[in-house]
Amino acid sequence: MNDNYWAEFYDTFRRTKPSDFAVWAEPRITGGLVYDFGCGDAADLRYFLANGHTIVGIDPQYMHNYTAENYMGSHWCRPDDTVYARWFLHAVEESVEDQLLEWTQGQLLVEARVVGDSLDDTHYRRPLNPEVFVPKLYNLGYTIHYFEVSRSFSPGFPEDSPLLLRLNATRKGVLVTSTLSHN
Repeated sequence: MNDNYWAEFYDTFRRTKPSDFAVWAEPRITGGLVYDFGCGDAADLRYFLANGHTIVGIDPQYMHNYTAENYMGSHWCRPDDTVYARWFLHAVEESVEDQLLEWTQGQLLVEARVVGDSLDDTHYRRPLNPEVFVPKLYNLGYTIHYFEVSRSFSPGFPEDSPLLLRLNATRKGVLVTSTLSHN
């Protein structure tokens, strides 16, 4: 992840309204804590708080290099918790994606860029391949309730209509012995 890029981005850009994904996701949140990975300017986080959810925002930009990997290594996700990851998974290495998918024990709400999206080279992005990502979820015991790829999910932000995956999945009742380090 390119920390300088995001520092400059959030110095000049602040949303006052939640993302379209947050508005879509909020009524689908099933309870427990909501973990917002890559919370950025916190517009979605504030929206969830305003709607009565208890939320934890995780973003290295504001956590002084306390990364998602560090967070997952020292906290546990409960079966009634929700992991919200808008535009996060395509911004991290696949090893972090794998760690997040293993760590999640409840609901998973994802919006991410996919293969076929036009990307610039201003910062690191790793578009997801749905043909790899979805089977990975099934192999980890997830049930997928909603999955779609579209250019209509985020029109005009930050560029014209990126190609995005939107997903709602749960992993309830899965007993996992974590392989995460707890340093």
